[in-house]
Amino acid sequence: MIMRKKALIFFIVIFLTIPIFSFGQTPLEVDYPLTPGGEAPTTVEATTLALYIKYIYNISFGIAAVIAFIAIVYAGFLYLSSVGDPNKIKEAKSRIFSALLGIGILLISYVLLIAINPETIMLITPGLEKIPSSPYVTSLKDLRSQTLGTVKEIGVMGKLAMEGIEEVGDNIFESSLICNCVFARGLCLCTGGSETSSCQPQTCYASEDNDGHPCSNYNEIIEWEELLSFWMDELIYYQNRAVGTDLLEAARLEEAEEEIIASVIEKLMAGDFDDILDDAVDAALAGYLGGEAKSLQKDIVNIARPTIAYYEDYIRALPPAPETDPRTIETLNQILDREEEKLELKQDLLGELIKFNFLVEAIKIPVNQVADLTEQCALNTQSQCSPQCYGECHDTYIGCQAVCIGLNPCPIIDITIAWGEFELLQGEIENTTEEIIKLVDEIRQLEL
Repeated sequence: MIMRKKALIFFIVIFLTIPIFSFGQTPLEVDYPLTPGGEAPTTVEATTLALYIKYIYNISFGIAAVIAFIAIVYAGFLYLSSVGDPNKIKEAKSRIFSALLGIGILLISYVLLIAINPETIMLITPGLEKIPSSPYVTSLKDLRSQTLGTVKEIGVMGKLAMEGIEEVGDNIFESSLICNCVFARGLCLCTGGSETSSCQPQTCYASEDNDGHPCSNYNEIIEWEELLSFWMDELIYYQNRAVGTDLLEAARLEEAEEEIIASVIEKLMAGDFDDILDDAVDAALAGYLGGEAKSLQKDIVNIARPTIAYYEDYIRALPPAPETDPRTIETLNQILDREEEKLELKQDLLGELIKFNFLVEAIKIPVNQVADLTEQCALNTQSQCSPQCYGECHDTYIGCQAVCIGLNPCPIIDITIAWGEFELLQGEIENTTEEIIKLVDEIRQLEL
């Protein structure tokens, strides 16, 4: 008896562990019968140990139901054929009770497991989430494409950031033009304590909400200023990705902001921008270049120029026709022309990245000025707006009230000048970003 139990246990263990040592989508050699729910193992990989246990439980439940049904039928037959024999009647009742008790235990156990924790019947084999494989660089051509792709991203996102700055800045600028003292709050106080006391104007001031600020949409202006700061951070991010930060320190831009902006405006109005880039280019070539411009410069120095030199030397070393096929010489000259064109485009692209960096640094000044000058609207309210009183001191319904009169308290002239400088630089930056995108596309076309 003990040997039979050991053999049964061994058989069950082997039956349950066979799927563990089987891999792949190998079809099962045995067609398993369907469970009452219509489930059955299909392939080795798709049917885990947990699914096998669940399948065995469902099959066992079905088999138990069939056995219980047969037992009840058999007990009923015994009961009908007992002919009053008390022993047969007792045996039949006992068999019916045992069959119903077995089914009841199976059902109650299942219900109890669901009541305690539904996850106890959800047999799922734990496993790690599959991570999709990422592409990797496998060749020099892929490396070049990656650099050009990032440079093009700088152009696209730089242009997008400038469009965002322009839209938000326009809203701030136009809102500052319609600010007026009448929207501010005024203060009038009664003088004296007699019936002849009168209201005397004290001051005008700006509160922090729409009802009392000289700019009626002050809350919207605050939101636009936050959005303006966001777009400027985006622009600066791509500025740093273009050439890094060392170039700015080398060019000493922060030490002479007013002189730089004046020079930029003067050169732009004269239609000549190239001269003001000389110092920045010299600093870049002196070793201060970073970001994607540095990668592009390495490509020019280490790949593009040596490639051209190689083809030039190779063509010069070829024997003249007819020893060398003229078609070979023509093909090599076409390759050389294409490499020289690529070199020229990459040099232009490097210059545009440096120009983009310089222009972004210059545009920070008018953008910050516009944001700061709009805050002067509230500060100028006391000096630019005059309070006027109406009502009487002892008037029960109105009392001593004030209204502010005057024009726009904002420094409109300074805001207009700053925004004009911005629009001038903004157009140049957008032209530069468009040129970066165009040059990248032309280089890629030559590399096909």
